[in-house]
Amino acid sequence: MAQIAGLSDFREHGPPGDVGTFIQPTSAVVFQFTFSGITTYAAMRIGISGWVLIDHGADPATVINTALSAAGTHDVTLLMREDWVITTTLSIPIGVYLHGLGWKYSLNYNAVGNCITITGDNVKIRDLKIDIVAGAGGGGARPNCILANARTNLEITKVWLVGDNTVGYDGSDVRQCGIVFTTVTYSRIALCRSNDHIVADICFSASVYNTVTGNTCIGTAQRGIYLIAVSNNNTVTGNTCQGKQADGINLNTSAGNIIEMNICIGNGNYGIIIDNFSDFNKVSNNYTSGNAAASIRVNNANCDGNQIEFNTVEDGAPSNIGTTTRSYGNYDPSANVFVGSVGIMPTTPLITFYDNDLTPSVAGSNVFLTAILHGGARDISMFDDGVEGQRIIIISSNPGNPTTIKDAGDLLLTADWTDGANKTLELVFDGADWRELSRV
Repeated sequence: MAQIAGLSDFREHGPPGDVGTFIQPTSAVVFQFTFSGITTYAAMRIGISGWVLIDHGADPATVINTALSAAGTHDVTLLMREDWVITTTLSIPIGVYLHGLGWKYSLNYNAVGNCITITGDNVKIRDLKIDIVAGAGGGGARPNCILANARTNLEITKVWLVGDNTVGYDGSDVRQCGIVFTTVTYSRIALCRSNDHIVADICFSASVYNTVTGNTCIGTAQRGIYLIAVSNNNTVTGNTCQGKQADGINLNTSAGNIIEMNICIGNGNYGIIIDNFSDFNKVSNNYTSGNAAASIRVNNANCDGNQIEFNTVEDGAPSNIGTTTRSYGNYDPSANVFVGSVGIMPTTPLITFYDNDLTPSVAGSNVFLTAILHGGARDISMFDDGVEGQRIIIISSNPGNPTTIKDAGDLLLTADWTDGANKTLELVFDGADWRELSRV
């Protein structure tokens, strides 16, 4: 037995000296094999000296659940070589990572409840396809693909969620969905594909501080992304919602959410709708086109303080019956105009040029007043701090000593412009030169 600096080497002397005693295997795989015409599913875990059998049997759901719940398991891989029929909900406990090998094969769910229920925090699901079998669950018990209730720190990525659109609405907004979060916090749904769900592809109920990003919601669901029942302070960004029977994105009784850089096209009602006590949401930089009702709608007078800004809308101006809605900078490229300015719009400050500045700054505003107190007539030869695409309006203060803006150099005017009563000049900056748009 070796001894170094007072430490003894007990390897190969049995427990507790054998290092294998102190290492808990954490990775498991579930796979199928067929022998003599009989298909068996097996779950095995990586051991110190090889593979350890966890469970085996004819029912894949039973075997998967055993692997998920096995003590110490944190990583379960489904090695699928064909579709697996799942007739029992898969339950994922705390800290487990369930993943497949992509979307070639699917878990075909045919039962009540949900194909997957997340029962613990810190769970990840990735690289799976889930398909709800036509008619699954029966009336009053139609399933979701994935449900999480009262959980935190979840991550669902690259999962394809296929619903059952052969049946009608089942009476609950938290059934017949792709993913349902109820009272879930600090979690993320990303890069998923979802289609053919009756209620919604992604539904949040009373869920806060979550992120929905980069998902593709297509097909016949009523809604793509649906936030209800005080689902506040979530970020919904970079998603595509197309071909929904109703709305691409629907907020109902939900506040303080950021809805940004989404694509909502070809939906049966609005691209984006804010409804029913949904307050202080920000809807910005989205693209809408071909939605049957119109682009974006604040749909109820009890919706307060929502902000609709800088969206590209090809299917009609944003509309509003909310309270203190701010809607501005929304652009219709087909008409090349800004549309849908409703409610209270932000104002730009009126800045007076400094008296002795012959190249005044145009930072911080778009509306300027010529200098008032300079001692003699003066010429302006350039404007500093312009931003490409910036438009400015110059209003004459009609002083005793006039300012002249010269048609020279980088100021491309139709002629010199000089202070006078009720006179204005409008310019746009192309990145190099200021060009005249209009004058009075």
